[in-house]
Amino acid sequence: MSSLSAYKPYTHGVHPKAGAISKNSELFLDNVVSLRRDVRGVAVGEVLRLLEIALSTTDETLRREAMAHAVELSRSFRVRIPRRLSLLICRKCMTPYRFDVSRVRVRRGRAGLTVTVTCGSCGAVRRIPLKP
Repeated sequence: MSSLSAYKPYTHGVHPKAGAISKNSELFLDNVVSLRRDVRGVAVGEVLRLLEIALSTTDETLRREAMAHAVELSRSFRVRIPRRLSLLICRKCMTPYRFDVSRVRVRRGRAGLTVTVTCGSCGAVRRIPLKP
C-alpha cells in the first residue's frame, strides 16, 4: 500500500517529457514514413495488375471483382488510377465498359466536343469533355 500512496499522477500543465523528441522517436517516424512509401508503391503495382486482369479477361464476374478490388485499394491507399484507365470504368457500378454493349456518342457543342458513354450494365451516362 505504501507504493500506491507514493504514486501521484501528473495532472497539471504539460508533461515534462512531452516536449522533448528523442533521437529514437525521430528514427521511428522516419521508418514509418519510408514504410508507408513502400506500401503505397506495392499498392500501385497491385492496382495496375488488377486493372490489367479486369481489362483482359472475358469472365464477367472476374472483371467486376478485379475492378472493384482495384478501386477499393486505390481509395484506401490514396493511389490514383491512371487517367486512361479511369475513363474505362463506370463510376456507378464500378465495372469496365464493354464496348459491345455500352453506347459511345460524340457531340459537338459550344464548349467543344463531348464524348458521351452510356454503361451497358447499369445505364449510367458519363460525359467526357474533349479539349480542342
